[in-house]
Amino acid sequence: LGAVVAGGILWLFYCVDDVSSTLSDVWAYFLRKLSEESQRHVLLQAAKWRVLPKDMDKDDPYLVMEPLDGLRFFTPVGLAPGLDPLGEGVPAFFDLGFGFVEVGPVVPGSHDSDTLLHHLSTRDSSQQIAHFGLLGVSIGGTKEELLDQLRRLGPHVQYLALDAGRVERAE
Repeated sequence: LGAVVAGGILWLFYCVDDVSSTLSDVWAYFLRKLSEESQRHVLLQAAKWRVLPKDMDKDDPYLVMEPLDGLRFFTPVGLAPGLDPLGEGVPAFFDLGFGFVEVGPVVPGSHDSDTLLHHLSTRDSSQQIAHFGLLGVSIGGTKEELLDQLRRLGPHVQYLALDAGRVERAE
């Protein structure tokens, strides 16, 4: 009986930590019962606390894409901006198996912009975290604001995505 209980506990810990386990289907069922805003809040809190399951499966090497030298996508599936505008759960989203995570959109001069910069600059202060994925930021604004964001955020991310709908054109 002790071996069965111990095995059950080990299986439960495995299921909680693996994205492809049957327990993920149970979590998905309960999340679907919530409103969209509640789902987003629960997902972001879980990502912030690093309790989201991890992708334990090895990625197919044929999925690796390198459109430009030094810009390598280990998997073409990524997370678009809007879900995590402040970059609080970036490591957990990489653990889920996303090949790239884009945070933002960044509103120049806002408190959220400063908070995002703080999260990006402190997420790897030891310089010892290695992850397989690219981190990007969606930016917009005037020419001066774009240059300021490039200067401030550029050193902390692998790419910047220009939000064409939020770029102000000179008349």
